[in-house]
Amino acid sequence: MPQLRYTDKKRIAALGAAILLILALLLSSAFIAIHSSHECCGEGCRICETAAVCEAVLAGGIAAVSAAAAVRAGYALCASAAKVRECEKRETPVLMKVLMLN
Repeated sequence: MPQLRYTDKKRIAALGAAILLILALLLSSAFIAIHSSHECCGEGCRICETAAVCEAVLAGGIAAVSAAAAVRAGYALCASAAKVRECEKRETPVLMKVLMLN
């Protein structure tokens, strides 16, 4: 079995974290949807407390997803700007250091 490189380990860890985040968001949404018609029994209701925690998880998860999307968009913009700069380089005789001995 080949040895995993450090970058491969980071990718696997990032994938695992993304899967756990998506799972937490889906399960929190499902809990809130299932118990949306809950009739509260008053102070100390376990379902209401759990629904509040699920709402906090959803708010934090949405913030994390939007931050990750912003970072990804910034990375894409920087990468495309680098490609544009690379394409703009013109090959001139001076840049190619051609001796013009006429």
